[in-house]
Amino acid sequence: SKPDPEVFLLGANQLGLAPKRCLVVEDAASGIQAAIQGGFRSLGVGEKSILGAAEHVLPGLAGVDVTRLETLYS
Repeated sequence: SKPDPEVFLLGANQLGLAPKRCLVVEDAASGIQAAIQGGFRSLGVGEKSILGAAEHVLPGLAGVDVTRLETLYS
């Protein structure tokens, strides 16, 4: 269970992708911690005070699309 990054690493492996090429979207601090420990990019969804370890934090996903994510992570 989180913060163990195993579930994210398994998913990346099944997709044939390196963790650094994946984005973990999480609403829990333990999920962000797991992403970081696994070498993944991270997006927190919710309160910055809780998810501040993520590379970026958004209050929600309304209006977020691939173009917006590319802008954040390029």
